[in-house]
Amino acid sequence: MIYDSPEFQTAFELLKARCDEDRRASLEDIAVWPPLDRPTHEWVEHGLRCLIVRGQIGLCGYVHVPVGHSAERKWYDDVDVDVHGGLTFRKRVADGSWFGFDTMHAHDWLSTPLREHPGRVWTEENVIAETERLAEQLSRM
Repeated sequence: MIYDSPEFQTAFELLKARCDEDRRASLEDIAVWPPLDRPTHEWVEHGLRCLIVRGQIGLCGYVHVPVGHSAERKWYDDVDVDVHGGLTFRKRVADGSWFGFDTMHAHDWLSTPLREHPGRVWTEENVIAETERLAEQLSRM
């Protein structure tokens, strides 16, 4: 099968690396973080600042770790936590770093899923709970 060929695997890895590089650059270019015009909920959990932001098509959960935290200078792929869809965001700011996840994966919904495409419905309460789970894991590092 073509997908198993070494040529395909090499091309795929090169494309993935380029996409990851572009995504990292675009996230680091965000001028103001957190985005002041979109937060829906802010609180402190396990001693860490938490934030829910309405993204373009879904809700995103973020946790701030202060300067000196063991994860503060790591890229999100290098932080070992269990959160929905894995970490998809990291933004360094003057007082630490924000780590986040999104609810815009396949089979994620903001309202009732279609019968033929079942999945998880993400309410603000669900995202708050998942963000608190992330905060708990980060607080133990």
